Amino acid sequence: MKRVLLLIVAAVCFFPATLPAFQKMKIIRKGPGGTNVKEFSQDELLNVPELAAMIIEQGKDIVVEHIMEKEMRIKGYETTDVQEGDKILMANGKKMTSLKDLRELYSSAAPGSTVKFGLKRNDDMVIASFVKADPKDLPKMRMIVAGGGDKEILGIPEIGVIFSNKGKDVVVEHVLDNAAKELKGVDVKEGDVITTLNTFPVKSFSDFKKRFEGIPVGDKVEIVASRGGKTQTLTFEKPKDDGRVIIRH
Repeated sequence: MKRVLLLIVAAVCFFPATLPAFQKMKIIRKGPGGTNVKEFSQDELLNVPELAAMIIEQGKDIVVEHIMEKEMRIKGYETTDVQEGDKILMANGKKMTSLKDLRELYSSAAPGSTVKFGLKRNDDMVIASFVKADPKDLPKMRMIVAGGGDKEILGIPEIGVIFSNKGKDVVVEHVLDNAAKELKGVDVKEGDVITTLNTFPVKSFSDFKKRFEGIPVGDKVEIVASRGGKTQTLTFEKPKDDGRVIIRH
């Protein structure tokens, strides 16, 4: 079974070049060996939105922790040759000794200028280059990434809940930090089974997703969740989706 990877940026899931200081990125990997959760602060992670890449410091190395497939990157940046696991040794001809060095170089690069990474990939050396985009021209991206098996994902980051399928059931996959604020008094937890959506019985994940997507923005949403024979209702107004949601299988 292939790995399952879920990426969550705090409550908002935007993908800017840098995260506000109060936000954190959680990377949750699920596979046959169990679940591994990594949490990164702003200083521990560099987002390169042109490549939809996340770069971290790993020991003494600067490593590409995750990058979206070519077909899911921003138009015009699909062919930049960067892969997960690549170690960044140089940038624009300068030796990179820390993630701070790379962050400063990337941040100081002018929009329209070329950024070149000198990468070590296994025993090979690779040069990867891309044009620095103007931040105002970059789309806001909400990233919910899943891979392997028959895992499906529906994220509503505005209320702090990510749903997925488990067999024939629809369940709460993950609860974000803002759920307590947005769903006051509701003790929603991972694994809760969804039974109804606006009084309609939930028969499958595709049924749940189709019904949710058919609800107009601003209309009332009531999702009944079950746990141990007890039920509770998640009530909220359907939020406007003003960003891009990327789901990778």
